Amino acid sequence: MSNFWDKVDVLHKCDNPPCVNPSHLFLGTMKDNVADRDSKGRTAMGEINGRSRLLTHQVAQIKKSNLSTRKLGRIYGVSKNTVWAIKSGQTWKQVEIFDEAETK
Repeated sequence: MSNFWDKVDVLHKCDNPPCVNPSHLFLGTMKDNVADRDSKGRTAMGEINGRSRLLTHQVAQIKKSNLSTRKLGRIYGVSKNTVWAIKSGQTWKQVEIFDEAETK
């Protein structure tokens, strides 16, 4: 049986990990910590994510393309599943593609 304290972390309101000021600390779960990070815009997305193999302009080209996921994967050096995730909006949601007619 798991212990309550095994599921709880100490989170920082000030986002300064060495800080131990009790008024800057609160208890939360990993889910709370992720939500806090995301709400403060501290999620590494796109090119700034160290694991990214694509650049924003490449993702835009993938989103616009009518080529197969397999062919696009070969062109950009990623898997067809990665291309599918981009085209379906599961990843790289922040890259928006506008129809040229919409910008005129």
